[in-house]
Amino acid sequence: MSIYRSLYGEVRSRKHPLRRFGLVFILVLLFSLAYGVYPSTPTGASAPAGVGAAKHSLLLDGDGDYVEIPYASDLNTLSAITIEAWVKRTASRCETVVGNGWRESYWLGFCYGPIRFYHTGYQWVDGKTPIPPGQWTHIAVTYDGTTRRYYVNGQLDLETTANNGPITAAPGGAVLGIGGDRHGGYYFQGLIDEVRIWNVVRTQAEIQADMYRTINSPRPGLLAVWHFDGDAQDAVGGHHGVLRGNATFSSERFPSNVIYLPLIRR
Repeated sequence: MSIYRSLYGEVRSRKHPLRRFGLVFILVLLFSLAYGVYPSTPTGASAPAGVGAAKHSLLLDGDGDYVEIPYASDLNTLSAITIEAWVKRTASRCETVVGNGWRESYWLGFCYGPIRFYHTGYQWVDGKTPIPPGQWTHIAVTYDGTTRRYYVNGQLDLETTANNGPITAAPGGAVLGIGGDRHGGYYFQGLIDEVRIWNVVRTQAEIQADMYRTINSPRPGLLAVWHFDGDAQDAVGGHHGVLRGNATFSSERFPSNVIYLPLIRR
């Protein structure tokens, strides 16, 4: 700090400009930590603690494209489930995000606007918030056999006990689809990224904590996670997928910054 005399004769102090810069930097850092705003990762740099580290997403044209996951008992013997995914739709239509056979098992997707989830075939409930085309949106559903909860960008969209009952398995040998279902297809049109299936009910706080991160190591209850980082490999559970139709990958990825999507009640 230096002392100088102003034009009016008062003695004033002058703070060093680097100290001001340091104060501004600290304030920006504190704001980012408080509100969950993560900076984008520069090309060639490593993302801190896995935040926004995915480099690709699954690109589907809605005409027979999907990822096929071979039958696995742990994806079918479930008393509770959480499914999470990032999606960027290009049309508002009936389409699959994760399909284990909507006629007899679980299915997550959309029928036009909001989230739709089946747990035992034909037992479905729609959410309240329309998921718009052209925008990355994080969706999640949890179900324990009694209560289902839907989340949109980490915010609770729906909680209900309507149409409850056990989560039923697909027939032995039946495949699971990402972006398509073996009953009627209902193929997804757009981008899908960071799909996760758990055998536990995750809390809202847990969903919010991990929605902008990639998960590369086992977690309690985590059965599978597909990053679609140029392939359809499962990063934790060995449930590796095969691309069908014209399924491919995009250089676009799920966002590393907070998305604000107001809940619009129908």
